Amino acid sequence: MTAPLLLATVPFAVSGPPTFLLALIWVVATSMTLVIRGERVSG
Repeated sequence: MTAPLLLATVPFAVSGPPTFLLALIWVVATSMTLVIRGERVSG
């Protein structure tokens, strides 16, 4: 589900730093959510 949304943002990547900053914030927020809610594997 995320991949089509990311592909939809490709045309906006060349519009300048504000769009890049928004994409960066999105990637960081998604990564933090996956780390916090990720599956715990006991080793």
